[in-house]
Amino acid sequence: MGDFNIKVKAGEFNKTLEKLARRLESATEEVRSNVHTEMQIIGNDLVTKIKLSMRNTPRASHFYKRGNKSHHPSMRGNPPAIDSGDLVNSILFDDPKTLQVEIGATQMHGLYLEDPENRGLNRKWLQPAYEEEEDRIVDRLVDSASAAMGEALK
Repeated sequence: MGDFNIKVKAGEFNKTLEKLARRLESATEEVRSNVHTEMQIIGNDLVTKIKLSMRNTPRASHFYKRGNKSHHPSMRGNPPAIDSGDLVNSILFDDPKTLQVEIGATQMHGLYLEDPENRGLNRKWLQPAYEEEEDRIVDRLVDSASAAMGEALK
């Protein structure tokens, strides 16, 4: 068998590298854009999941009165049951300008219920929703980035 040699002029090789660099730069922007869009969808999905968990939470056997209204609370260790609707209506996510999403509530008692150190209420609603979805979130972001990279490098 003989030797197989390819000769490439330095100028042509540099042009090829420049093309590759432009395509990679384009791919990076495409990945960022796709991941940003997916993060918005994920944020909205998590907010919906949290709100549904409050609506469908297992209820305790007792009621208690507050003024003219009675409330049927959730069982310990489950998301809080909807009472006035203030907490559930205040849950939102911050549209990510960077590759981060913040999910929370504007009602302070949401933080109080999330923290198990407070009177043993243990009505977590945010952390369990995230933990249940964490692996799927990572998979969705990887899929989004991979699709964008593959498309941009075609």
